[in-house]
Amino acid sequence: MDLNKIVLCFGIFLSIQSPTVFASASFTQSSESKLPQWVQAKIDSKVPLENIEKYEFKKATVYLIQTVCCDYGNRELYDEKGKLICELEESFAGLNDSKCPGFVEDGEWIASVYKKPLTGDQAKFHAEMEKEANAAQKVILTEESYGPIKFGSKLSAIEKSIGQKAWLHPYEGYNDKCRYVSFEKYGAVDVKVEKGIVTRVDASRFHWVTTSLGIGAGMRLSDVEAKFPNMKVIPSAQDKKVQYVVFDSKDKKRAIIFTVRKGRFEDVRAGTRPSVDSQNRCKP
Repeated sequence: MDLNKIVLCFGIFLSIQSPTVFASASFTQSSESKLPQWVQAKIDSKVPLENIEKYEFKKATVYLIQTVCCDYGNRELYDEKGKLICELEESFAGLNDSKCPGFVEDGEWIASVYKKPLTGDQAKFHAEMEKEANAAQKVILTEESYGPIKFGSKLSAIEKSIGQKAWLHPYEGYNDKCRYVSFEKYGAVDVKVEKGIVTRVDASRFHWVTTSLGIGAGMRLSDVEAKFPNMKVIPSAQDKKVQYVVFDSKDKKRAIIFTVRKGRFEDVRAGTRPSVDSQNRCKP
């Protein structure tokens, strides 16, 4: 089963699930030693629940609860004592926080407290995804390469060394000057190809990517700064909540660049200059 293509097809659907949607095939409740009594009561009640997620919002702990009712139902946001703050309407476009202004943008996800047990087919699919994730995490991203995908090499040479043809992204395969491809064996990244040369990779699933620096998805910028006090941090000119953390190769010709949003590492790309410096992928 080509799971990479499945996720691309259904990425919009999966994106509204918990950030840990593929963390475990059997997950039902978090390992937190003690939950608020009212949260535990909801879990133990006969009301069918889809999930309960813990967030930080406006410097307070809150809980987002979704009951099992329909494809796109309402979610309720409660404070730590169990008082209803507001309802958030959910649709194919995502959550509408008009009754809780700022939650979608500023709410910081902390943990999944409860998720409805998976059906047999769901458990099988999640197990396959977890197996693929474990394999992906053994591949190391550096400023020089992602496993056997070496920046500056011809795509044809990489295909030969891997023993697999890359498949072309239908929405980013504009012309020979710039296109994105993927390898089934290395589905955690999208590969940028310019005039036949691999110039960079962009993480399509950052939580599956292991970097040579030990920096992963969701880490706090403050924690990474403590480990790398001299690292280069560049604020985004377009978004005040976004920063870019740059680690150059010794010759400055390559780099690993992380995207940080609201103090947490959100994305990563790596490759040769000037390609890796651009925030754009390929333009039509």
